[in-house]
Amino acid sequence: MVKLPWFDTGALDPYENMAVDEALFLEKLPAIRFYSWSEPSYSIGYFQSTHDCVFDHPLVRRITGGGTVMHGEDLTYSIVLNLKTFSFLDSIKQSYFWIHQGILEALRGLGMPIEIFSDPTYENGQFCFQSPFPGDLVLGKFKVAGGAQRRRGGFLLHQGSIQLNQLPIERPVLIKVILEGLARIFKLDLQEGFDILSKIKGRAEVLKSKYESKEWRYKF
Repeated sequence: MVKLPWFDTGALDPYENMAVDEALFLEKLPAIRFYSWSEPSYSIGYFQSTHDCVFDHPLVRRITGGGTVMHGEDLTYSIVLNLKTFSFLDSIKQSYFWIHQGILEALRGLGMPIEIFSDPTYENGQFCFQSPFPGDLVLGKFKVAGGAQRRRGGFLLHQGSIQLNQLPIERPVLIKVILEGLARIFKLDLQEGFDILSKIKGRAEVLKSKYESKEWRYKF
């Protein structure tokens, strides 16, 4: 069993949320973090262009890829893993699959007929939840969970979103079953780790300035 801390930071502003995730990643602190947003916000993928786009809520650019995600009615989470510990995660495709497999098992355990989307003829739009990407989780024709990743220095950052408005599950219950599902898939001994924030406080404060800057948000 691999010991891994988890914690729930609750609602933070969009720039704090991205700063905390990147700080965990750069400090190489394996953990699972759940969070929400202090106000409706958009996050966009690292390579996305903002040219000719109009956003009616605060906008933040992630360091992971993927499309535009509207936050506010979702449960957002991040996972930082040491890839040496999990050698079977030898590609982004594999890590995406296994993380979503854990969430799939959790939701099916609640009686939800969740499936992993695998249609190779998908059409990718600007907004992430407009259409599913292979490996995403769907309930009928609706995408309910997606994510994006970044790898660096032997560590993985996965940022994911689960649409609560598509699932009749209370947030605390959803967090509990997701932790159970991920623990089974990755053979984890999960422990609450609220002290982690104190370890990254300084770095997260510096990174927040980057995420607030127009140079970062509108770089493409």
